Amino acid sequence: MLAPLCSLLNLMLEAFIGNAYSLSLYISILHKYLSLFGGYDYYTA
Repeated sequence: MLAPLCSLLNLMLEAFIGNAYSLSLYISILHKYLSLFGGYDYYTA
């Protein structure tokens, strides 16, 4: 009972980490694209 639950949690964790990584990559690409055209810089304090 416990082993399938652990593997499911591990799979969910990997999917979450992968989605967070791809989202941050997408945001950084979008930020480069906006700053290239003199867009408003959201991410610098």
